[in-house]
Amino acid sequence: MAEYDAIVVGGGPAGLMAARRLAEGGATTALLDPKAPWEKPCGGGFSPIALTLFPEIGQLRETAREVGRVLLTSAHGVETLLSGGDPYYVLSRLELAQALLKSALAAGASHITERVVSFEREDSGWVVRHTGGIIRGGFLIGADGTSSLVRRRLLGPFERNDLGVAMGHYVRGCSMTEVRVRFERPEGYSYLFPRKDVASLGIGWRASAPGGRRRNARLLARAQAEWAAGAEVLGHYSHPFPTLVSREAWAQTRTGEGWALIGDAAGHVDPVRGEGLVYALWGASLLAEAVLSGRPGAYEEAWRGAFGPNLWRKPPKRWVLTTPGLMGTALLLARPFPKARAALYRRTQHHD
Repeated sequence: MAEYDAIVVGGGPAGLMAARRLAEGGATTALLDPKAPWEKPCGGGFSPIALTLFPEIGQLRETAREVGRVLLTSAHGVETLLSGGDPYYVLSRLELAQALLKSALAAGASHITERVVSFEREDSGWVVRHTGGIIRGGFLIGADGTSSLVRRRLLGPFERNDLGVAMGHYVRGCSMTEVRVRFERPEGYSYLFPRKDVASLGIGWRASAPGGRRRNARLLARAQAEWAAGAEVLGHYSHPFPTLVSREAWAQTRTGEGWALIGDAAGHVDPVRGEGLVYALWGASLLAEAVLSGRPGAYEEAWRGAFGPNLWRKPPKRWVLTTPGLMGTALLLARPFPKARAALYRRTQHHD
């Protein structure tokens, strides 16, 4: 039976970054995922802090586009074009995953292309059973997404009210000059993120909100008619994601004796802006640092101190984005003033 210092379950950005950082630090690391690397349906946008923390992302150019303008629309329909700061960086999740997997393997991580079936605590480590056999590891990392097996077993699943649903299309032949975001009532958003050759057009909504699929289909059709009329539709996507609104979910500890959660499995997604990529990479790096230092429990304090406030939608600094009337007023007043538009542009990508 193969033995490792750490076992990472899930090969999305969080799992790949954790495997890479751990292997770079000298830990023998197994990454279990039967599909990685893959193209996950999402906007694919990185705010500027991601390139500050992970400058290697800026070297990915095959699908990437830098976008320095945001057309922001309030839930009441007030629309203003914002600019005046560092650009967003939008790229394919497949290109990102390919680069992260390549670097993890180069650092010495082992990629086991099998699905985890079960795991159990044994002595001071874990026995993990997958579709191809059994391995043993000292530390278990759940990076297996919103429906995480590791999370369900060790912490419990997300409550429905703390889940969102994203659905959309990849399109070609629409405006590719700005990111577009429109907040919807009572709580949701439509978006358009342009890459080099295609754009991701979609909506995000709380899973427990009334209206269900009919409402989602109507909002997506409206976004397509307004932003991508006549564009070629290349594919449709739909998937759940964590969007924490309950204080109980936000307060949950994402680490325990010999285990930790990162990325979507940890609920590390901004519930206002829907951004999760940077927190997946950031949280994975913080966890690897804590594990390598011999103090894995320090991860909890580390992620909460680094980006925890961005995962809670209530802080006063976020009222401009979470209060429809206030957002509409701010957008209307900012229109004539470049400095005000620049301040709002930076607020769309702000990390408190």
